[in-house]
Amino acid sequence: YPNVFAVGDVAGVPRGKTAASVKFQVPVAVDHMIAAANGLASPKIYNGYTACPLVTGLGKAMLIEFDYAGNLTPSFPFIDPLQELWISWFIEEKALLGTYRAMLRGYALGNLWWAQCHGSNSGCGLVWDADCWFCTSACQRHASQSAF
Repeated sequence: YPNVFAVGDVAGVPRGKTAASVKFQVPVAVDHMIAAANGLASPKIYNGYTACPLVTGLGKAMLIEFDYAGNLTPSFPFIDPLQELWISWFIEEKALLGTYRAMLRGYALGNLWWAQCHGSNSGCGLVWDADCWFCTSACQRHASQSAF
């Protein structure tokens, strides 16, 4: 059906039913919806990006990101996806939960949100909380929004 769009677990993609995949699926789905509403076809294609954080022991993990072709597509150039690292474990154990929660509220959709908030001279800064990344009260744009 050309007018049915999906992201996440219901998308029927062969790999990567993860929140990391959704972050890359949403812009493609939105572009397809806008194009369909205007009677056009969208040229955007989801490349199959997914991330598999693999905890290999206490304080160590591998953050493996890849596309449909199996090519490694690391988001962080300083993290070797094929090495067991403490930072990969920290991302999996502490940072991703807050990111997933922010995604559910529409606050972690990538560069667009960051540019809207931080591209202005609002004085906004990110602060680490045990559960979530959120903007400080110095940011007028997000002052009324609280973290989970």
